[in-house]
Amino acid sequence: EAADRGKGFFPSDIKQTDGLYTNVPNLALATFSADCAPILFLDPVKKVIAAIHSGWRGTAARIAQKLIAALNKEFKSNPADILAGIGPSIGPCCFEVDSPVAEQFSDWREFIIEGKAQNKEKFNVDLWRINESMLIEAGLKPENIDCAPLCTCCNSDLYFSHRRDKDARGSMASIISLGV
Repeated sequence: EAADRGKGFFPSDIKQTDGLYTNVPNLALATFSADCAPILFLDPVKKVIAAIHSGWRGTAARIAQKLIAALNKEFKSNPADILAGIGPSIGPCCFEVDSPVAEQFSDWREFIIEGKAQNKEKFNVDLWRINESMLIEAGLKPENIDCAPLCTCCNSDLYFSHRRDKDARGSMASIISLGV
């Protein structure tokens, strides 16, 4: 809503929100991340945009699919019309987890890699492919999904990374706005 312009820069503004959408022109939506996947959406037919922050918990909870369902319900968006961009985030090279976290992604076993020989109890998870797969399951056309497979943890000269830098890190902003 236009009344919400400027909210979100302070933690007290919008609590426990990992996604926003709007059809208000010239209203920018932003999501902040430092390893989690920012995903931006545009429905050029219904003139709607959205931004979500998809960490491992959000990805496991299918936030991307829930967003598509919300756009369909609220604006009658056809998933086949929606464009999505998955921004830089932690890659499968660095997103090593233990078994309880890996089990959260049991529907996408093909995107889970058993740990290196010395550490068989760890798993590497490909959040890029899982989110992409979810979007296709939700009805997006594969050619309408763009993924920037750039690992935030590996590329210290380009990106902030919570896993790499812990609390001594910044955040990156992914911003989308609907023009007039």
